[in-house]
Amino acid sequence: MVLTGLKVGGRALLDRFDRDLAKQLFRASVESVDYVEQLVGSERIDCDFHRSGHLALASKPAHYDDFVRAAEGPVAGLRT
Repeated sequence: MVLTGLKVGGRALLDRFDRDLAKQLFRASVESVDYVEQLVGSERIDCDFHRSGHLALASKPAHYDDFVRAAEGPVAGLRT
């Protein structure tokens, strides 16, 4: 399984680094999935690789609130 993102969330990235570096770090995580896909193809690795999306769920109200804040706040801009 290959996922985008980093161990720390977008808010933590923005707290630790300036916006440009935070965006670069997130972009690198997205590009890593592209690299794995290219590697699987070029090396003919038989692993049934396919992109099927990513689903993040809230298991309690606080998680949902975090999703809402992330969608509305500056962290959402990391994905652009």
